Amino acid sequence: MSLFLGSVLGLFQDMHLIGEYGFFHNFNLYTYLTVVVSAAGGLLVAATLKYASSIAKGYAVSVAIVTTGIASRFLFNTQLSMHFWLGVATVVSSLALYNEGVAKEPAAARVNDKVEDNEETKIEFKTKRNILP
Repeated sequence: MSLFLGSVLGLFQDMHLIGEYGFFHNFNLYTYLTVVVSAAGGLLVAATLKYASSIAKGYAVSVAIVTTGIASRFLFNTQLSMHFWLGVATVVSSLALYNEGVAKEPAAARVNDKVEDNEETKIEFKTKRNILP
C-alpha cells in the first residue's frame, strides 16, 4: 500500500522531473544497496514467520536492537543510557525464561510407545514430556 501511495505522490509532485531525467536519476551504489538490504530483510522476516513463530521474530528483533546498540558503543562511541541497559537486562532475562527447560527430545523419543503389561491389558503412553506432539 505504501509503495502505491508513494508512487502516486511522486508522480504528482515530480512528474516533469521523472519525465526529463528518469526515475533512477541520482541513484548511486548506496541507494541500490539500501534497497537490496531492505528487500533481503523483508524476505528474512517472511522466512522467520514461516519456519519459526512470531515470538521468535520478536526475540530476533530484540537481540538485533541490543547488538546494534552495543556495536554502536564500540564503533561510534555512543553513550548508552540506563534505560538501554535496563532493556538489555529485560531481553536477556526474558530469553532465559522463555528457553528454560525446553530441551528438545530426539524425534524417536516423541513417538507413541506401546508397552504390553500382560495379555489382557495394553498400555499406551507418550514420552515423559506430554507437551511435545
